[in-house]
Amino acid sequence: MTGAEPFVGRPIPIGSAEYDGSRFASGHTALDDWIRTIARRAEGRTARTYVVVAESGELAAYYCLATGAVARAASPRKLRKDAPDPIPVAIIGRLAVSQAFARRGIGSGLLQDAFRRIVQIADIVGCTAVLAHAIDAEAAGFYRKYGFNEFPDGTRAMFLAVAALQTVVGEPS
Repeated sequence: MTGAEPFVGRPIPIGSAEYDGSRFASGHTALDDWIRTIARRAEGRTARTYVVVAESGELAAYYCLATGAVARAASPRKLRKDAPDPIPVAIIGRLAVSQAFARRGIGSGLLQDAFRRIVQIADIVGCTAVLAHAIDAEAAGFYRKYGFNEFPDGTRAMFLAVAALQTVVGEPS
């Protein structure tokens, strides 16, 4: 693999992807194990996973989306206004880039792809916010760069209003 290896398009659904995930190493065992052992079993039942595959067939990165709900009282104040209880949310369940492909903007590209899909989800089924559980302080900082806020403080539970996504991706609902 060369440092400038091209990728095969944008993230694609895991069900239609062929890749070698044996060397995938994000630096977090939980994220590495999930893509190797759980992602395909969860597909369509509890989550949807999207992968980026290098031309070599090596898995470069992935993220998954799910839906859920948070208690109105447990959500940030600006999400509570006129919201039902519980508040429907889209969840970025996992987002990981292999260390072999790190620092190339792939994580940002994954998040932008997730945002586009979440705006579509919001249009179809309705949800007010995006929730991501940052695996560590570095991941929390990554999400903050894109407008997420931690709530409650110190939990690494990151929230972002869907309305904010719609301005980022240019697709009003």
